[in-house]
Amino acid sequence: LGSIDANTTASAIDLAATGNVTLNASQGRIYRTGTGVTNVTAASTSINAPLGVDLGGNVSGADIDVTWTTGDYQLTTLTATNVTLNVTNGGIVDTNGSAVNITAGSVTLNAADGIGSSKPIDTAISTLTATTGGTGHLQINNTGNLTVTSVQNTGTGNIVLTNSGNLTVNSATTAGGTFAANATGALVTGG
Repeated sequence: LGSIDANTTASAIDLAATGNVTLNASQGRIYRTGTGVTNVTAASTSINAPLGVDLGGNVSGADIDVTWTTGDYQLTTLTATNVTLNVTNGGIVDTNGSAVNITAGSVTLNAADGIGSSKPIDTAISTLTATTGGTGHLQINNTGNLTVTSVQNTGTGNIVLTNSGNLTVNSATTAGGTFAANATGALVTGG
């Protein structure tokens, strides 16, 4: 129920399963007191830590579902068929430089205050649904053909989509900011 120290060492720890991995600190956080990273590989991974998550490593599997309620999600690398990130009191922040953050088929991102607000989230995905609010921006930099089911910023921030490949945007709405979409291939907006 409390917090989980995911790595107390300077070495990498690999959690691997042919089934599901659930990391649940329902009243705390998942963190590292050591300098090593924790990698998770499973058919599906569910992470719940309302006070934050810091694994430092890669999370991969068929389905990844991450939810917590306090602070920003420090996004390193997620690889899956389907990825869902829900951040109810913060933003989704890119913490791995220019490397790809999410490789997946279908991705759903929900954050209270920004998705890639100061640096775009780097993706290699096929389908995106994303919603944010507050003062943060929603910025995605994707490689490969992308269909955006819906992107929405209910706050004052902008939406910026950049795609290397074809880009189809079915729905994009902003409350107080602007919307911009750029693609190296065909660009279709308005679904």
